[in-house]
Amino acid sequence: MAQEITIRLILVAVVCFGGSSLQFGYNLAVVNAPEPILKAFFKDVKSFDTFLWPFAVAIFAIGGMCGAFIGPHIATKVGRKNTLLLNNILAICGGLLLAFTKPAKLVGLLIFARILLGLNAGVNTVVAPMYLSEIAPVNLRGSLGTINQFGIVSGLLLANILGLPQLLGTEKGWPYLFGMTAVVAAVQLCLLPFCPESPRFLLLNKQDSAAITNLRLLRGYENVDDEVEAIKLDVERDASVKHTTVLELLMNRNYRKPLIISIVMQLSQQLSGIGGILSYSTSLFIKLGMDEKNGPAATCGVGALSVVMTGITVVLVEVSGRRRLMLIGLGGMVVCYSIVTVSLVFVEKSASWAKVLAVVSTLASVTAFQIGPDNLTGVYIHRLT
Repeated sequence: MAQEITIRLILVAVVCFGGSSLQFGYNLAVVNAPEPILKAFFKDVKSFDTFLWPFAVAIFAIGGMCGAFIGPHIATKVGRKNTLLLNNILAICGGLLLAFTKPAKLVGLLIFARILLGLNAGVNTVVAPMYLSEIAPVNLRGSLGTINQFGIVSGLLLANILGLPQLLGTEKGWPYLFGMTAVVAAVQLCLLPFCPESPRFLLLNKQDSAAITNLRLLRGYENVDDEVEAIKLDVERDASVKHTTVLELLMNRNYRKPLIISIVMQLSQQLSGIGGILSYSTSLFIKLGMDEKNGPAATCGVGALSVVMTGITVVLVEVSGRRRLMLIGLGGMVVCYSIVTVSLVFVEKSASWAKVLAVVSTLASVTAFQIGPDNLTGVYIHRLT
């Protein structure tokens, strides 16, 4: 195993961690802390509070859906590494536009930049894990597979920390807070040329010599013939598999049960409401009675909790199994959301205990989400297919 952990392999892992998944988490949460500042800055803009700001936050997810759809097609045409290289252009442009939103005083610039960053995040979410899985040795795929999720939650935490009033969460600092994503993308843009292209992609495109060269760089030894043959067999096996159309997938009874389970599992993750907590936790905590200085600090607690629980889940899944953890996570979210809802009713009646209970339940719901839906949905569905 020591021979397989080479400098090039580590470089690819670091690039995918810092430049792709961390960036996705960062851009998802970066709107959280400076929300009150932006609302004050654009107070003269009609409907900013009620429509334009929520729209700017939500448009990131729409861009992400589009990016996730087109990402694999681009990766098939130009390669995994080159797709990530080109994708950095979106992140750099989006970050710079966000940074210039304040001097330009244009809400449209903010919204357009969030669309670009959403597209970037969608492509990264699909292509970076694909790239990692194709360059990793078989015995390290599980470990490297966790990098994507760790990067996302680390990005959430980084955005929350930098958004503190003591750092960049200020009237002067928020353009730099938003523009930081351009710096991260620029670093990835400089490092990616030193990363080898996926050997699998090269073999798919009949570039056997380049594939062997890259595989030797990644493995640290010369004799890679056995792995090359294994990749070729895998490629041929995939090519011989009959592709099922969407209509066949819906009509075939053999696919019905795994299809329904997969759809419900994805819905339980995407419609869980966790996005609202990650994007609006600061304003939520402030409404629950925290002052504007402690609200961002509590949001940092959400980010730190996500990182810790992701690490714990990676260990627990090998002991407890995926199904049990999914049930615990989903069940925990139902209980926590119910408590939050009831607590908010009493908060309106100025009950101090209800404020504490609402904050604790919100943090507990994040814990439950990390135990189940966030970390295990993709793995669970992969096992069904």
